[in-house]
Amino acid sequence: MISPPTERLNPTGKWTNMPEVTIDTWSFYSRPFYWFAGLATLLILSGLLWGAHWLRSERKRKAVQAALEHQLSFHQTLFNAMPIPVYVITLKGELDSYNNAFSAFFPEHLREAMHFSLFDRRHPLAHIFPAIQHEVQLGLTPDIIITHPLALHNGIEERTILHWMVLCRLPTTLTPVLMCGWQDITESRQLVEKLQNEKEQVKDASQESSASLPCSSHDVRTSVSAILGFLELIFTRRQTAEEDQQCLKLAYATAQSLLGLNVDTLPGNVKAVPQAIRILIAEDLPANRQLLRRQLDTLGYAADEAKDGAEALKLIQQQRYDLLITDLNMPVMDGITLTCRVREYDTRMVIWGLTANLVAGEKERCLASGMNLCLFKPLDLSQLATALCEINIPQPGSSLDEFLNMKIFTALTLGDKKLMRQMLEQSRVENEKDIAAARAAISGQDWRLAQYHLHRINGTAQILGATAIHATAEQLENALAAGEPEAVLPQGIDELTQQLQALSAAIIFFSSQADYH
Repeated sequence: MISPPTERLNPTGKWTNMPEVTIDTWSFYSRPFYWFAGLATLLILSGLLWGAHWLRSERKRKAVQAALEHQLSFHQTLFNAMPIPVYVITLKGELDSYNNAFSAFFPEHLREAMHFSLFDRRHPLAHIFPAIQHEVQLGLTPDIIITHPLALHNGIEERTILHWMVLCRLPTTLTPVLMCGWQDITESRQLVEKLQNEKEQVKDASQESSASLPCSSHDVRTSVSAILGFLELIFTRRQTAEEDQQCLKLAYATAQSLLGLNVDTLPGNVKAVPQAIRILIAEDLPANRQLLRRQLDTLGYAADEAKDGAEALKLIQQQRYDLLITDLNMPVMDGITLTCRVREYDTRMVIWGLTANLVAGEKERCLASGMNLCLFKPLDLSQLATALCEINIPQPGSSLDEFLNMKIFTALTLGDKKLMRQMLEQSRVENEKDIAAARAAISGQDWRLAQYHLHRINGTAQILGATAIHATAEQLENALAAGEPEAVLPQGIDELTQQLQALSAAIIFFSSQADYH
């Protein structure tokens, strides 16, 4: 039997089949794969970190650049905002930069010469550069300011300036530069010269007054002798009532002439010039009221009377007074309380306190309550006359036009009368505070503090357009800045005080047109 071909091949197929071999591909390629994946991950992370670092650095760079640009803009604005000329030069005299005030100081035709070196005579600063060069040759220390009073021609006229310079502190790799500038003190010097001339005139007048004192002394002795003679006749001789009355009249007339002589020869030739002012006396003792009223009458002043503070306050509320003279210790309402009540609605009235109490701190207590002056009893006629001469009361017809440019001031306030009064009253109050603080600082030789308050007064005067006060305050401020206080004190501060008092009087008169009550 013949078997099929498949069966014939089957026995041999058992020996010819391929073995089943399993190949693990992962075991062959896993290690390179891990290396590749790790390197790729590391590369990606490095790229991300570098990108984050670059982004952070770029943001920081932009922030620093913006801050630097802001700082440069701020410094440039500050540089140009300075009202005094400021410029920067190299040690070789090359002009590096300057502010707007420097450019405005010179006319147009001189500004074209600014590109020349300061050695060049065509430069406007050529004739003051030798002073700068001399200091450079002597050796400069950074941050140390050196000043020189110099004369500088601005192309129109010669001006007196206080020139200053300082060596800037820079890295050694940069070229050293000088920062310089000046302050125009022409008007200040002129005012100082004027004050010096007035000082000489006062000195001459004082010498003439001293020469006349022997004659005055003789007149006083003669009058006193006559009075004593008349009184001796009354007390030592038997006379009729008519004769005694005649002696009293003669003694009184002689005393009146002596009183007039005494007023004429007050220290500094101070004379009480009667003003059209309304005076109120608040005193609980009738004798003291009568004495004070007689003294005022002798000096040419009329006064109303009140027996205590409450009555005085009632009179003040009914009519306007320019001066209140009040005793401190009174029944019902004392002088301190009266002053506080008045100051609640009236800051312009001049208030004097009278006291016989010499306890320490009494004067300070009076001034703290709002009084303008504290006087101690007994008050003689010369003290009263001197005090009356030192007050400034607004007179009918007083006008702010004498002190301010009212046209500009009205335009500044848009013609608003209420705003004008508010600005004027505020300036008056601030000026009174500043001049008092300046005088106190000058007494203590605190020139820096005095200069600060004078600068405030100067600024207020410029805003109001008070040119005379502005000139005086600026002259004092410049003198203190230049370290020359003795050149303007005390005459300059006294003149400024008088100017401010006169302006305050005009402001009070202007404000009195409104209803205060």
